[in-house]
Amino acid sequence: MFALAPQICRAQDAIIQPVPFTQRDVILVGRPGNDNILIGRITLLSNKALPELLFRPSDLERKDGAEVISRLQIQPVSSVKLSLVENTPQDFDFKVSGLKTPGIYIGTIDFLLPRLGTAAAIHLGLRVQAEEVPKVSLRKGSDSLKIQIINCSPLRCFVGKRLFKDGLLENYSFLSTMEAYSRSPSMAL
Repeated sequence: MFALAPQICRAQDAIIQPVPFTQRDVILVGRPGNDNILIGRITLLSNKALPELLFRPSDLERKDGAEVISRLQIQPVSSVKLSLVENTPQDFDFKVSGLKTPGIYIGTIDFLLPRLGTAAAIHLGLRVQAEEVPKVSLRKGSDSLKIQIINCSPLRCFVGKRLFKDGLLENYSFLSTMEAYSRSPSMAL
């Protein structure tokens, strides 16, 4: 399923390659937000100007499961045509949506030149690692949760942790404090 090295097409004397040149796979790792989307970036370079390059992903198959993410859910972020300027690296952002089940998904991305069929101008493997979003829940008998965000240097954090542990300081370099309440102790925040 994966190519060992990016295939470089010399169609119309154009050589397209990824940057860095040794890149074989595009790897996306992250926690999808509420919209179940991850954003990726590929940088391409061509020795000749190309007015148009077509994006054609494959379906993504979960490595250890039966789930499949349709190639229709892998789309360019921008609706502008992808074009390459001669000897100038060009970033191409794409999004993978529909990531509902955590896991590793594997597929490919092909970039095609118009009017040259399905032979890929460049072929890259795609690996998406969707991590599970941690859930916060209240303990039995609790009705609120207090979260404090700290910003400090390594030394101040070390000292602050020691003082907090002993209960000597109540307010130490806090950026913000948030309180969350739940109507039911079993309800996740």
